[in-house]
Amino acid sequence: MILSANTTPLQPPKPIPVAARWEQMFENGQDVLVVRGWAYHPEDPSTPVNITLCSDDEVVARGVATDRRGDLLRLQRGDGWAGFVLHVPVARLGGAKPRLFAGDVELPAPAAATPVKLAPSQMIGEVTRLTVESGMLHVEGWAVDITYPGNRLEVSLEVGDELWRDFAARPQAAPPLVGKGENGRGFAFTVPVPERTGLDWVRVRLPDGSLLEAGSRRALGWAVRVPAWPPETLASGTLRGGVQLDRRLLRGWVEDTAGGIAAPLEVRITVDGELVWQGAARRIEAIPAAANDSAGQQRRQSGYRVLLPRPPAGRIVSTVDAVTVDGRRLPGFPLRSWAGDELIGRIEQLRITEGSLELRGWCIDSRDPSAPLEIEARRADGMLLARATASDRPDQYLLKKTGNAPVGMFQLSLPLSALSSGHGELPDMGSLPVISPVGTMRRIAPHAEAASLGALQAAASERFAGWGTPIQWHIDRLSDNVLHGWMLSLNDPEALCYADVFLDNAWLATVPATRTRHDLAKRFGTHGDHGFALELSPSQVSQVPGFLRVRPRIGDGTEDTAARHQIQAAAGTKRNVIHASSQPLAQFLVPAAQPGQRTRRVSVLILNRNGAGLLERFFQSFQRHNSYANVEFIVVDHASDDDSAQVCAAWQDRLDIRLLSRNGNYSFSQSNNLAAQHATGEILILANNDARLCEDILPRIVDALDDPQVGAVSPALLDDVPDLSLELPGQPGPIQHLGVHIDLGVARKAGIVPFETRPSREWLGLDAAPIEVPSVTGAFMAVRRNEFLQLGGLSEDYFYGHEDIDFTLRLRRAGLRIVALNHLRALHLRAYSRSGMSRDYAAIRQRNRDIFDQRFGVWLRRLLASDRFKKVGFWSGRRLRIAFVVTENDHATMAGDFFTALELARELARNHPVDCHFIEHKGPELGELDGMDVLIAMRDDFDPLTARSNNPAMLRVAWVRNWADRFAARTWTRDFDVIWASSGHAQARLQQALGRSVDLMPIATAADRFAQGRRDPALECDYCFTGSFWGLNREITQNLDPAALPYRFALFGTGWENEPQMAPYSRGPLPYDRMPDVYASTRIVIDDANHATKQMQSVNSRVFDALAAGALVLTNGVQGARAIFGDLLPTYDSPQELEALLHRYLGDEKLRRDTVARLRAVVLEGHTYKRRADQAWESLRNASATPRIAIKIGAPNRGALAEWGDYHFADSLRQALEPLGFRVRIDPLDEWTNPQSNGDDIVLVLRGLSSYTPLPHQISLCWVISHPDRVSLAELKSYDHVFVASELFCQQLRRDLGDRVSTLLQCTDPARFHPGASDPAFREQVLFVGNSRNQFRRVIRDAIAEGIEPAIYGTRWRGLVPDRLIRGENIPNVQLAHEYRAAGVVLNDHWDTMRDYGFISNRVFDVLACGGRLVSDEVPGLEELFGDMVRVYRDPVSLSEAVQSLLDEDRANQAERDAFARQVGHEHSFSARAAEIECVIRHLLDRVMTAPSEKAVAAD
Repeated sequence: MILSANTTPLQPPKPIPVAARWEQMFENGQDVLVVRGWAYHPEDPSTPVNITLCSDDEVVARGVATDRRGDLLRLQRGDGWAGFVLHVPVARLGGAKPRLFAGDVELPAPAAATPVKLAPSQMIGEVTRLTVESGMLHVEGWAVDITYPGNRLEVSLEVGDELWRDFAARPQAAPPLVGKGENGRGFAFTVPVPERTGLDWVRVRLPDGSLLEAGSRRALGWAVRVPAWPPETLASGTLRGGVQLDRRLLRGWVEDTAGGIAAPLEVRITVDGELVWQGAARRIEAIPAAANDSAGQQRRQSGYRVLLPRPPAGRIVSTVDAVTVDGRRLPGFPLRSWAGDELIGRIEQLRITEGSLELRGWCIDSRDPSAPLEIEARRADGMLLARATASDRPDQYLLKKTGNAPVGMFQLSLPLSALSSGHGELPDMGSLPVISPVGTMRRIAPHAEAASLGALQAAASERFAGWGTPIQWHIDRLSDNVLHGWMLSLNDPEALCYADVFLDNAWLATVPATRTRHDLAKRFGTHGDHGFALELSPSQVSQVPGFLRVRPRIGDGTEDTAARHQIQAAAGTKRNVIHASSQPLAQFLVPAAQPGQRTRRVSVLILNRNGAGLLERFFQSFQRHNSYANVEFIVVDHASDDDSAQVCAAWQDRLDIRLLSRNGNYSFSQSNNLAAQHATGEILILANNDARLCEDILPRIVDALDDPQVGAVSPALLDDVPDLSLELPGQPGPIQHLGVHIDLGVARKAGIVPFETRPSREWLGLDAAPIEVPSVTGAFMAVRRNEFLQLGGLSEDYFYGHEDIDFTLRLRRAGLRIVALNHLRALHLRAYSRSGMSRDYAAIRQRNRDIFDQRFGVWLRRLLASDRFKKVGFWSGRRLRIAFVVTENDHATMAGDFFTALELARELARNHPVDCHFIEHKGPELGELDGMDVLIAMRDDFDPLTARSNNPAMLRVAWVRNWADRFAARTWTRDFDVIWASSGHAQARLQQALGRSVDLMPIATAADRFAQGRRDPALECDYCFTGSFWGLNREITQNLDPAALPYRFALFGTGWENEPQMAPYSRGPLPYDRMPDVYASTRIVIDDANHATKQMQSVNSRVFDALAAGALVLTNGVQGARAIFGDLLPTYDSPQELEALLHRYLGDEKLRRDTVARLRAVVLEGHTYKRRADQAWESLRNASATPRIAIKIGAPNRGALAEWGDYHFADSLRQALEPLGFRVRIDPLDEWTNPQSNGDDIVLVLRGLSSYTPLPHQISLCWVISHPDRVSLAELKSYDHVFVASELFCQQLRRDLGDRVSTLLQCTDPARFHPGASDPAFREQVLFVGNSRNQFRRVIRDAIAEGIEPAIYGTRWRGLVPDRLIRGENIPNVQLAHEYRAAGVVLNDHWDTMRDYGFISNRVFDVLACGGRLVSDEVPGLEELFGDMVRVYRDPVSLSEAVQSLLDEDRANQAERDAFARQVGHEHSFSARAAEIECVIRHLLDRVMTAPSEKAVAAD
């Protein structure tokens, strides 16, 4: 942490004011006291207020003011989510007077109130832990009142006759519910266990008397219930109606019986407070004719139908409400939509086999059958046993039961040992585990209910195979690409255990369980060295599908026969994946070296500390497998106190061994550098003592280093396991090292992350051949000694980590290649030497990473970015992945964006090393885009920030095919890295509106698909139209009258049967795959471009498709057609023109064919998706290579951006930087660290009140534009360069920072502030724009003292100045220039610190840039910069004189001011400042790219 030199003692936090009211208190007739009110923080309404009810000094109820209240919203009290309702038994008060607190504020009690009818409470919860350890009972779980989520329930724990209470207000995870303040619903008890008390004596009870027992969950149904229509008729005031909720379909009717009102009512439907539909209830429905349903039914225009949005994943309940536009609630509302009510499923098979309980079943969400559900298994005491995803396709015989759902099947394998309720106990044979969809409080019942495990076991054909297993183990989690778990032998805790890890049944790795775990030491009373951890490469984590399974084994090779634990490695599967047809890594293969003379001496360097047994194995393997004679061994011993020296001495008569003894545990670098100095060989092999040979590899290592272009090599390393067969040549084994690859870190691993590559699908057929890689491991690395010494050996700044990567990168920097000799094999007991290290190693590892990032971070970042699309896979070890965001991910969809994406994806995958996925724009997979490199949005209404990915460099692309103006107006437009436009006109419009470059990417055709169309007699016609009719106006209905023409016409699409003029020609919709046959079976295709297509001068896909298939196209998209085809494509603009074209081309077949041939040539030459794929690839390559800048500003969050001047300043700077070749993103304060942060090349901090800690792997810039007194010298020294908006302050800093600081004054945006601003709304005589910040600002105080009455626009002025002077809280930014120019005088002042340090306000630049007249207080450098164009005052009298002189100024002087304004706009624009910033960035990048460690040197 960097501290300011002038730090002051921390002050206690200022209490946040609370606005609150205790509204009501009454008994509800059930001996329950109801307390109702509201509370919120006026300064921060988003932070919930805690509510506490006390009786004397005892807390009897807790809550959080988070209930949604419409009345509070209307009254603008907070954000509307500020109500609370507490229910507490009267007996709990003990006769005392209750006291209510909102936060720390006690609220006055209300007057006596009559009971109010409130909705009944609905309490649910779950016990997640119920264990006995060391004589203590541990009970944990969560509980919530669904009706009043803010109420924190008081949970009772009953153990025999003992009773304990706890409020469910702890920060334990619970399923997401409604509103804010969702966290903090957990409870926890740790109490002594009475003697002779079993777990069956334990009860957890909610306030309504219900017990929390997993087994008491209601079972899911097996079929979807279909409610009957009409629903029950209800009344609410004068409203009469009915409603039913069938899955996601809300159907109902409503009428107003007052005064014979017959018009349809306007209705608003909300889900959890969010508006989902508003419209008139005008659908025709069969409803009861009168209040008495027996009176029969009538069809009346009073109905509504709304398809509700998909609920968020894991949400238990949603509230559906409906009101009329005047606020009256519809009868039957609100409705509660429970997730469990719409789920169906059952367990089809249960059996016991090999010590496991095997379950197979299905479960689907009837509201969205295509979305797989998460399934969990819990023990009867609530203990979570396993989770799985119901993502398999149902069997044929189950399809009918599941409604033909595409997914839904799941399988679970539960070890019987996990069903025991405590360590060493047999499983509870009286109950089966509870299988439930996650977060639903429902259970999935078996097809044939088994009474107990015992009954199930009796029916099994074999007993508990594997029961009493010698190994106990568990997979804890998969986080940050690391698999964590533990295992130990119950019979011999000292025995070494290994974890065999399988990825989709392929043997991935074997790792020893030797990591120190203090929780295991406490649990089992051992040394605790039973943990294991396995780091996966990004290509393995994103493998789809991806299940990791673990099988334990112990040191003698005995395997445990129990079932494997498993965990899902990839979150969900992506449908319609198109895989690349090429393997990108194949281009990096190198031929195996030919045998050479093999005479050079080899020195094997080995470090050792208490590794006698490892050294013995090492030397044995060389004696057994090595044939290379000219080899020496140099062992550097780190003060071992075992038999290491004796082992070396015993082998010295068989091997050339020298022992170098050291008096401590030195670093890997220090001791290897020492050994290299003593070595006599030309080739050095750095080998860990836990490595060993399994085949004869030294001769071929020497051959590889005969190539002078190769700098370092390493064999493939296999996990060393207790299996002698692996030492036989040709035997496959788990590979741990195919080279070291490098990528950007994810999640908590910021910076650049090197990782060892293990086999995955990317490496099929490539894992047994030499290949060039970014780096190799120092566990077994060979280099030439002279080059090792010339580069200074291994850097001694590291301690056991990153030193080998550092060295190989320096070799690569010197022009040498690094080759993984994967056709050679050696064994390595991975991380054995680190397993016993202290817990301080985490800090050491972080220090190593910081050093590595400081030296190579920026250099590697630029290489990763520039090579991502040029040398695919070289750095990352995997191919690229693109996700297309489409309307529907379904080949049967009617949405054309899917097929456009599909055709581009096919050509991308066919011609480039990329896999393409398809994601629905509102689907859950948007939160699971880990491993994606590119996201391409096909819809203009898609917010790119809703897509969540662990890849910080993921490119976000918008393909604007229509609606360019609408897209440009979106608030998230600038969050896209790349924008594609489908026409030159749209490209120009977007570039003008956004001020950034836009790539041209028109629609095209899949030429090979449409050239294969076959004439079909059933489709034949003379001319046709392909497209649907959705009830909106289509020009074809006005331009074409098929009945008046003597030709055969056909319509292919949906909805035409409802259009009388066209219905006779409708042939219905056809799937996309049939379109080539349609076009091959007609002569002419009519193109009906809609208004959006015509406005953007784009061309529809049917034009390209039909021409590619050999059909002529007639289009009304005149401008778009001319832009692509010139005058070749026939166009029409009226019914007469269309009719004439049809007669002309249908009457002259030769003319039609000739025209088609010329047009088809144009399409095939430049408008195929193969061509678009190449264009897209080039666009993505350029975007990836473009440096990305993150501008950090002090605005607290995105919601407050418009109110902060820093944002408008940053936005103007962004528009100036983007044309210079940068991608720019603006981060408010709460997003300074976000999922994209690690992908930024440059960070530019607009330094205000908040400080930022630069990261070593990025170029960090600071622009001090305000509050210089809040910035310490130590902070400024941490940046690569500092800009200061003051020449005076810059000169002071230059003494310490040298050329790393430069002056960069504030500036103006001439696009907003210019002399042409001439449309004011106010024309104030004396104008001041600025907030008071609760201080009586100097210029206002002086003006009022001299009788000047300025018009003030700003906040927090009330109470400081007369109200008549306050004209508003702000002037919109777009209007500000007009008011500055029109004002008689604009006043300006500076904060004291800004004035003392010479910081000139940006208001000065803005006013002068639009030709305004300005009076300002004195700031050093102001008059030298602007002369008499700014009137400077020093006291109230001079202020009055300056104001009067400007008001008296001749308007003829305006021409001089306008000329100066243009000069200011040129010299002090954001473009000018951006050019200076660019100069510094380019200089820093050039310096880093020519010497990668230069950044570290500069920062020292």
